[in-house]
Amino acid sequence: MVWWYVVYSIYGMAWYGVVVWYGNNATSIVNCLQILGQSLDARTVMKTGLESVKTALRSYFDSVAEDLEKTQENLKRGQFTHSREQPHGVTQIINYTTFALLPVLSSLFEHIGQNMFGEDLMLDEVQVSCYRILNSLYFLGTNKSIYVERQRPALGKCLAAFSAAFPVAFLEPHLNKFNSFSIYNNKASKDRTALGLPGPVGEVCPLVPNLEKSLEEIMELAESGMKYTQMPHVMEVKH
Repeated sequence: MVWWYVVYSIYGMAWYGVVVWYGNNATSIVNCLQILGQSLDARTVMKTGLESVKTALRSYFDSVAEDLEKTQENLKRGQFTHSREQPHGVTQIINYTTFALLPVLSSLFEHIGQNMFGEDLMLDEVQVSCYRILNSLYFLGTNKSIYVERQRPALGKCLAAFSAAFPVAFLEPHLNKFNSFSIYNNKASKDRTALGLPGPVGEVCPLVPNLEKSLEEIMELAESGMKYTQMPHVMEVKH
């Protein structure tokens, strides 16, 4: 367990380095974060790990959710443009999301999915954060702003990795009652409310269409003969 404490100490410092000191070495730091994330044995950590390490993991997912929500909010306010006079802080948000947050998150989700760690890690508070991440990724990926065009493939990749890792069938909320990993089945209503979740599970991802609707859109696209440029959000995000 000392090893995992060392890993997460390094992980935290490296992530801080990406956020605060985004310069020539940022790519190397991001690569380091991806390697560290892929070394995670989430099952062992969540079952027998130090509480400080578990807290660090929960904090990571919460921070990612918050960062994506801030990116989403900035996009809604129209603060992302191609103007050369764009505020320095906005440019930092774009660079951080594009070159650090999404690559590291995608890599981590891929690792969790490949090793089926989702049922050990993506529970309780982490599951709440993951729902927030899902909503933001979908909003950003289906947005038609010029800013999103550059990020759409990365957003689609991250969503695909998320889908493989998440232990809840979020596209089929009517089947949620059969899922023992769902926070809606293992937390009381008052506890879910305290965590910021809506009452019915069908409202936890208001922007994300169900599986049937998603398949309908994909079929319509396939039969219409439309080009990628006409409906890129369907090809990159919903597909």
